Amino acid sequence: MIYVDKPAIDADEWRDIVVQGQTLSGDHLAKFDADQDFKINDTLYKRFMRYLLEIFGGKCAYCETRISSNQPGDVEHFRPKGRVVGDDFKPVQTLHPVKGTINHPGYFWLAYEWSNLLPACIDCNRYRNHGIEDPQGAGKADRFPVRGTHACVPQDLANEEPFLIDPTKIQPALHLEFHPDGTVSGKTEEGRRTIELFGLNLREGLVEARREAFQNADTFTVAHWNHVITGFAAKIAEDEYRLNQIRTGQRPYAVMERLAVRAVNARIEAERQRAIQDF
Repeated sequence: MIYVDKPAIDADEWRDIVVQGQTLSGDHLAKFDADQDFKINDTLYKRFMRYLLEIFGGKCAYCETRISSNQPGDVEHFRPKGRVVGDDFKPVQTLHPVKGTINHPGYFWLAYEWSNLLPACIDCNRYRNHGIEDPQGAGKADRFPVRGTHACVPQDLANEEPFLIDPTKIQPALHLEFHPDGTVSGKTEEGRRTIELFGLNLREGLVEARREAFQNADTFTVAHWNHVITGFAAKIAEDEYRLNQIRTGQRPYAVMERLAVRAVNARIEAERQRAIQDF
């Protein structure tokens, strides 16, 4: 997981989705307050997917797996749109200023809100079992743990404190530490809850993919410095393209590739310093 800037998009279609979404959100709030039924327009918010994938380099916002036909993805609502459940998957109760204590209806007014949407692979977005001999469940589904109470009206959002990391609003490196073996540890409660809920260490294929990304990037970076030392201009130009993709987070598991590049650079610098001291 890496930080990704998610600005507004300069496109007529994107602006059209935003305007339609704002209108529907107002309608949903009015009907909810009047105890009238309403239905979220899934087709509308799903039109954001191509813009989300472009910003995230075609990757899941949480685990950095490439979203493709082999690894499908969803438009994920950071704050669930239809309901909120706890880790036991029972409805979370909340105190509404008018209706009193109710099962949380979900953050339905954010169903079309650009700032609440992320691209997510199905392993992160949906609750699924992983493993064969001792399968364990992971995936967000409608869970949304917070410190204290959940907001259930728009004006309470500013005081809500999610335990999950939104990589477009929070620097994940403040909460997560990735390791060369492909595992990740939490520096904070937010980090630990995020790892557990998304199964970032539970999914064996994901851990292996991160480990391979580190190893491949380590090998690549060593080769790149050999190209620099030998003045192999053509290869240096090729290397720069990949390095730029790593810098901009466009490659799968960029967090691991960045870790590898820093590790190789540190080894080279330490060797350079030792060589200087020898003379």
